[in-house]
Amino acid sequence: MFDLQGALLLVPGFLIGFAFHEFAHAFAADKLGDPTPRMQGRLTIEPWPHIDIFGFITLLLVGFGWAKPVQIDPRNFKNPKRDDIIVSLAGPLTNLALAIMFGIIVFVLRQYNIMGSIGDKPGYYLEEMLGKAIWINVLLFIFNLLPIPPLDGSHVVANLLPYHWAIKYMSFQVYSLLVLATLIITKAYVYIVMLPSLMVFTSILDVFRLGDLIRVIM
Repeated sequence: MFDLQGALLLVPGFLIGFAFHEFAHAFAADKLGDPTPRMQGRLTIEPWPHIDIFGFITLLLVGFGWAKPVQIDPRNFKNPKRDDIIVSLAGPLTNLALAIMFGIIVFVLRQYNIMGSIGDKPGYYLEEMLGKAIWINVLLFIFNLLPIPPLDGSHVVANLLPYHWAIKYMSFQVYSLLVLATLIITKAYVYIVMLPSLMVFTSILDVFRLGDLIRVIM
């Protein structure tokens, strides 16, 4: 049964996570000499230029979606391999920073009892939304670091390989959906994505004494 309330509580975290993730790629590329993202209108934190319609619909229906990838041209970089690694890592690291920021926000709101002051129900939903935003951004951080083409982690690996190996490695992009589907069907994703995400998530909760927010993923 479709959980409209649960989907709506996920949307802000995903929209912010997607927008800042793609903006971070675009910003890093722009600073390193590639104007491609700027020319395509991706140098913004507004969600809409980054939204993939089908990915957004999937997000509402099943709780997970995707954004439009930022296009870059490494030929514009002074040091293509190094700079492409920097651009690739900018997105996931921004999601980690967002997760920590949302943790700080919940901590401050609790310290000053702001959620209680706006009412039990509104305060509860606000806290749920922020807790889910922490979890979502941790997931985006871990998931995008997977070395599966075309995810960000694969660009890091490819740039560390000799050229002919890198070409063969990135050619596996055509099988990426099959690989991801296999991870889900065999439940290997639990060990590869979910457990590392849970470790990072609980670490953030522990730092800000938000242990009860573990409920948002239960």
